[in-house]
Amino acid sequence: MIEKGRRLVLLLLTCVAFAQGQQTTTSTSTFKISLPLNINPESVIIEAGIYGRGLSLRGLQTRAGVHDYSIDLKDSSVGSAQSLKLLIYIPGYRMVAREFKDAELQTGRAFIPPLVELVKTVARAKLVDSSERPLPNQTLNVTYFLNQAMTYFGYLDGRVPVLPICTVKTDSNGEFTLTLPSFGDDPFFNGAVTGRFQLSGENGFGVLDLFTSKPNGFEAQKAYEYFVVRKIQKGTLRGRLGREFFQQNNLSPDLRAYVRRGDTIPTGVELWATRDSGTGFNADLRVDGSFDVQLPAGSYDLELWVSGIEKRITVQNAVIVEENKSRVVEHP
Repeated sequence: MIEKGRRLVLLLLTCVAFAQGQQTTTSTSTFKISLPLNINPESVIIEAGIYGRGLSLRGLQTRAGVHDYSIDLKDSSVGSAQSLKLLIYIPGYRMVAREFKDAELQTGRAFIPPLVELVKTVARAKLVDSSERPLPNQTLNVTYFLNQAMTYFGYLDGRVPVLPICTVKTDSNGEFTLTLPSFGDDPFFNGAVTGRFQLSGENGFGVLDLFTSKPNGFEAQKAYEYFVVRKIQKGTLRGRLGREFFQQNNLSPDLRAYVRRGDTIPTGVELWATRDSGTGFNADLRVDGSFDVQLPAGSYDLELWVSGIEKRITVQNAVIVEENKSRVVEHP
């Protein structure tokens, strides 16, 4: 009877130990984030980097009315998680940048992002067409390209988070007011803003439709002078690069040699049209050497970008694309 009692005690101790082990495993496999209840979760951007044997990046999809989110630390390609970096953007507040290591990954508690209000910047502007005529009742979106995320997480090439800033509508005179966060006052940006604000129209992304007197955006500061935004209509750039052109530049005249299996266009050689501002557009070069692309009116330099060759090959400089017109460029 005594021996049977001892066995029962041992069995109970074993079950308790097993349960504790299971609890530990569960607590280290997920990390919980609880957003403050006074904010709209749908407007929050959460970027996470899991570090182990390399880096696994992911963006969490936030939803209206949902304040709690979990990150599965085991669901990654880096093996056992050694650390976790979070980057959380909450509109109107400073960027939240936190790193968790070792014991901090034992997630018995949830991380609640602190809220520190951010200074706002007000900018007045006017939207006009290329003939300086005001454009009334136009919906405009402002976004911010968070290039700082690449430095923060430690990667050189990949997706750049895009932060939605605000949506405005021009009045009867084409004028509008922008309220922008002054990221220059946020310690995360260290006073040097390498990202950029961008303005876009409701029917397309900004780089394709809108160019300002300030290239593609604004510095993140506290005050702006009144400025004018010109909406540039598109033109068409089309043409063909022939066998002779490719042979003169020591390239295979058969562009099928640059096509990866399963693709229908060459990915090892691309034709790019670049503006003076540095903004570039892929001209959609096809295997037969033809290309056809719509671009905002302006002057472009055409270059070939070839995999494995550091030097870019000039096709033609100062190609003028006019609004609502077609420009043809051909090289035999």
